[in-house]
Amino acid sequence: MPEQADRQEGLTILKEVLSPDAGENIVKRIKEQAEERKYSGLGMAVNAAHELLGSLATGNGAHVDQLAVIEGKIKTVLATHRSVSVQAAYMKTNGRTREDYNGKLGGLIPGGVAIFKDPELKIFVGAAAYGGGPADQDEIIVRQAIEQEGLFTDLPKQG
Repeated sequence: MPEQADRQEGLTILKEVLSPDAGENIVKRIKEQAEERKYSGLGMAVNAAHELLGSLATGNGAHVDQLAVIEGKIKTVLATHRSVSVQAAYMKTNGRTREDYNGKLGGLIPGGVAIFKDPELKIFVGAAAYGGGPADQDEIIVRQAIEQEGLFTDLPKQG
């Protein structure tokens, strides 16, 4: 039974836990796509209960300093149930600042993506992030990995 999440800006979202297998599959797909592009970076997937389901490192230039960036992306998604770029756009459009979130936000660099079980985006199951390529490419890699697993994101539809 999904647990009721905190109300996020007037939306009621249910939370369920992303399965360990799905999390591992997402991480595997992120790694494959990043290596194909020859990016050096780090990534991870977590469930809605904030449990780490998998992590990855790609390339020769992956550095421990990137871990804080990835953790920041994940923190933002878990706090808002929004992908980082969606949250940043929301804040800009609505005149919101970090202070409005009482220290709950992490980074606002694209590449952290919210994972939903349903296309209506009502059942939040986790988050995945990657950092190592250009930020817009990081987001594309993560989005594709999530969608290949048959799950959904809140990112705008690709044209």
